[in-house]
Amino acid sequence: MKSRKKMPCLIAAALITALMMFMNTGLTGIAALAENAGGVELPDVTIGSEEAVSDDYKVLTFDDEDTYIGLFDGRVTDVTDISFDAEKKCFVLAVSESTDPFVELLFGVLSEGGIIEPVSADKYKVIQFGVRFDTSAGREGQFYFQTKSNPDYQEAQNLSYLYGGSDKLQYVNVDASGNPRWTGEVSDCRFDLLTTCKSDIDYELYYVGFFENTASADAYGKEWLKANGVEEGGETGPETGEGPEAAGKDPAGLILFDTRAGDVNIALGESLFDTDTVSQIDSSFADKKSNSYKINIVPGADPFIEMMFGTLTESKAISPVPCSKYKIMQIALKTNTAGTSGTGTLYFQTDVFNGYGETKNVHYKYFAAEGLQFLNVDFSSAKLWEGNVANCRFDMFENVTADTEMDIYYVAFFANIDAADEFAEKYTEWSEKGGSFPAEFPVKPTAAPTAVPTEKPDETVAPASDGNGNASEAPAVTDKPGEGSDQKSGEKSKFPVVPVVIGAVVLIAAAAVIAAVIAKKKKR
Repeated sequence: MKSRKKMPCLIAAALITALMMFMNTGLTGIAALAENAGGVELPDVTIGSEEAVSDDYKVLTFDDEDTYIGLFDGRVTDVTDISFDAEKKCFVLAVSESTDPFVELLFGVLSEGGIIEPVSADKYKVIQFGVRFDTSAGREGQFYFQTKSNPDYQEAQNLSYLYGGSDKLQYVNVDASGNPRWTGEVSDCRFDLLTTCKSDIDYELYYVGFFENTASADAYGKEWLKANGVEEGGETGPETGEGPEAAGKDPAGLILFDTRAGDVNIALGESLFDTDTVSQIDSSFADKKSNSYKINIVPGADPFIEMMFGTLTESKAISPVPCSKYKIMQIALKTNTAGTSGTGTLYFQTDVFNGYGETKNVHYKYFAAEGLQFLNVDFSSAKLWEGNVANCRFDMFENVTADTEMDIYYVAFFANIDAADEFAEKYTEWSEKGGSFPAEFPVKPTAAPTAVPTEKPDETVAPASDGNGNASEAPAVTDKPGEGSDQKSGEKSKFPVVPVVIGAVVLIAAAAVIAAVIAKKKKR
């Protein structure tokens, strides 16, 4: 009898001892992983993290001028000098005010010469640069890559990225995970530091790293910043556009083509559209009979017309429209979509990011109807929608197969979809009633514009569409991209989830056994 009474206690003690040994082993393993993380302090364990932080990466840091000799021996454009700063341990690239400054990084040459180990594009999906420069010169860049599987530079092998707004040290991630050509062994690449450099700058490059995912890249970048006394970085900078503290329900930049709202609005509307910068447009004019701006489109691919918001802002005809407050452009229109693709693209520029391009466009769809409809162009997911709205290119359809007429009744910007839809409802009710411009309609006629400059600001030409909503006009490319021519995960690692979960299960099991034993003893 005595031995039978001792058995439950012995079982409980054995289970507790085993549990403690298991937990000690698991913690030791986690500590070992953190210790081998190459100086990066791994985040706490969180179940459900999207990406696991990996300590497997390749980083080229510059300890001295000859650490990676020959890395910058490729072609350069508008980079007038490359020197090494021994105190800061970085290369300093003197970049002149220009369009499309770039330097070639000879990863392939270095790996073939045995200076660095080959880099697998299949394994390492994120390229990270540690940098510092005056970001008022620009914040948008491009990275053209080559691999042994996909040699030659071309637009299909181009990755865009955006710097933060800080002039302190920062890191920027170039995410190649979504590009199907990023495969095989990494070869020479072209680093377009800025798509446009607005002033002469010294660009400090501290390291180039290759990581498995954004979580691993961010972990390294944040640790690097912290080691250099910078607590924040790798993030998009603050909005620079000026405007109201908070956007309400009223529209911004409203241009209404309606004689009942006053002739001044019609005059303003005539100034909105640039009748010279068009394609597949037979005619366009403000039509007082229909109270709309009428655009006659002829059959062909990629018809477009330019909207001169930036020019009207500069002339003070309209107030600046801050992108940080206004995420929706609404266009009230009527069109026969039977002879069209029913889809289109709007290319935008801002006073921070000028020039049209594939990084600055939004696609949209029309309703399958011939009556009045409200087209909402949503910029909320556009990374470069920052600053104040400048000129936009309205590619109304991807393709037109028959003569098409479009009547535009107004163009305006709103804080969100709800505000845009509410305004559209009020406009519909007002336009159906007719009569004079009512006081309750939430818009006042715009003040008469001052003289609008006839000369437009310098712009790059928007890429022409390939008929599928993608711009096909690319920088001139020979064997290299021609001279004319995103990162925050914040998630925590999930790699030690298995030992933690198993440990919890064992702990619960042990507690259950002990409870059962105690209960059994009480019954006796």
